[in-house]
Amino acid sequence: NTGGMGAYSTDELLPADLRKQVFDSIVFPTIKGLQKDGIPYCGFLYFGLMLSSVGPKVLEFNCRSGDPETQAIVMRMDFDLAELLQACASGALERVAGGCKWKPGASICTVVASAGYPGTGKKGVEITGLQETNSTEGTVVFHAGTVRENSKYYTSGGRVLGVCAEAPSVDLAASLVYDRISRISFHGMQYRSDIGRRLSHSVQM
Repeated sequence: NTGGMGAYSTDELLPADLRKQVFDSIVFPTIKGLQKDGIPYCGFLYFGLMLSSVGPKVLEFNCRSGDPETQAIVMRMDFDLAELLQACASGALERVAGGCKWKPGASICTVVASAGYPGTGKKGVEITGLQETNSTEGTVVFHAGTVRENSKYYTSGGRVLGVCAEAPSVDLAASLVYDRISRISFHGMQYRSDIGRRLSHSVQM
């Protein structure tokens, strides 16, 4: 997670011992605390964590799914999200057949932002290349700060698009994402080229 410009997910991201530590020291105590205080919480509870020299620490709790972390996670869902949300809202999660199943491998979401971001993004700039990318297998483009007028799309905010891919590995997912981004264009378009690659430079066009 890069605080807004991209995120990636992989089976290798959280080793089994660290996962157990997170659940035992943070997740389960939080749920028990809600129960102890009589809070029948229903919805998303997003744990923002930082790994320190003495283990995972809580930075924040969010009562919503994160952006753009969620887009990367959605790419790996192997279940019907709408069905799961409906079951959660009606208190019937235990009746959802199969529960949450996840695709193996990795996924990436890279945010394409407008000129001026992270300040005020430039609006009304035409976006081209979205139609040409529809055939890129394994990728999805989530619209964030866009507006459609007739058959054309224009920027309407700072973070314009979330370009995502799923693949057997992070490297392959990154290659798919940046191939798809290369076919999209608008004036002032900017994005990071290091999501999942651990590089230190960004790309501006």
